[in-house]
Amino acid sequence: MINSKKNRMPHVIFDNGVNLEEFSTRFQNIIQEKPFPIRIDNIFLDKKKKRALIPVTTDKNDQEFIIEIISMQERSTLRLFAEGSLAKSDFVKSAMGLIAKSILRTFANIRIFSTDIGNYIPKRIVDKAD
Repeated sequence: MINSKKNRMPHVIFDNGVNLEEFSTRFQNIIQEKPFPIRIDNIFLDKKKKRALIPVTTDKNDQEFIIEIISMQERSTLRLFAEGSLAKSDFVKSAMGLIAKSILRTFANIRIFSTDIGNYIPKRIVDKAD
């Protein structure tokens, strides 16, 4: 289910719990040059391994922000850690799309249940039709 309501905070909800410990172990740096530079090269887990914080840097005005993954047994949510003026920017949504893509490639059994950033995730990954 892809949700396109524009008044919500950008998010991706997965239909299964993401094993954050495994994701952090298998995580590879993500670097995007265009349409704007984005670098994602670290992931931090809480003690219970149910929450991950992923710092993102971009050369666009030297912006830095944090993407959060909250994992529960039945669902996981990917979202911007703190609401603010960056929340609906294209580079935040693009970074979230890159992280969602990484999760989907890491875990074959996980699908996107709901998102409002579907245009920022490659279509073949969203549909899982290939």
